[in-house]
Amino acid sequence: MSNRTILQAVSLLLLFTACSQPKNRIRLEGSIDNVRHAEFYAYSEDGTFNGIDTIRIENGNFTYERELSQPVILTLLYPNFSRTYIVAEPGKTIRMTGEAAKLGEADITGNEDNKRLTAFRQKNAGKNDNDIRLAASDFIRSNSRSLAAIAVFKQYFAEARQPSPDTT
Repeated sequence: MSNRTILQAVSLLLLFTACSQPKNRIRLEGSIDNVRHAEFYAYSEDGTFNGIDTIRIENGNFTYERELSQPVILTLLYPNFSRTYIVAEPGKTIRMTGEAAKLGEADITGNEDNKRLTAFRQKNAGKNDNDIRLAASDFIRSNSRSLAAIAVFKQYFAEARQPSPDTT
C-alpha cells in the first residue's frame, strides 16, 4: 500500500470519528419555526440524571448536550407547560424540527424509538382523547419492550387529566 493510500484512509477515519457523537453523551439539536428567542427545559423524571437543564432557542435553532450513561426518557417542557417525551441514548444525536404552534407534531429523529413516537403523535394529532387513548394502548402493546412504550404511557395515561365531576 502506498503512503498516499494510507494517508487517505487515516484522514477518512479521522473525519468519521470527528463527526460522531462521543459514546457517553447525548446531543439534541433542532429548529423550531416561528420562534426567534425562547427557552425550554429538559429533565429526567426517573432520576437518571439530576437537575433541570435549560435549552435556549436562538433564531429558531437550538443545541443541547449532556453526559448520559444509559438510555433514558427525556422530558422536554415548553413555556406553555406542554411536554414532549423523547428517548435519549448515549452516543446518539437526536434531531427535532417543527413549528412553534404544533410542537406535539414535531419531527423527532435519531433513533427508532423517536421515529415511532413521532409517527404516533403525528398520526393521532387532532383526534379526540378517547381515540388517542385507544391508539396509545395499541402502541404500548405493540412496542412493549421499548422505551417508546413507556413514553406513550407517561404522556397519555400517567399524565391524563381526570374528567371533571361537572362533565361526567
